[in-house]
Amino acid sequence: MRTFVRLRSFLSMETTLVDKVDRLEKDTAELFKGVFTRLDNLEGGLPSLSKHRKKIGLSSRKD
Repeated sequence: MRTFVRLRSFLSMETTLVDKVDRLEKDTAELFKGVFTRLDNLEGGLPSLSKHRKKIGLSSRKD
């Protein structure tokens, strides 16, 4: 009898944990949606770079 009572309590704990994880996923999804929206807005306001600018980094020599 105790085993069944413990199993029932584990099942109830599992459902509460599932609910908590679902709420956490929903909250973080909404948060990241806002972050990505703001990043998209920032990206649209960036100036374009000149095509004749000096390139940085390593370059290979062609002899």
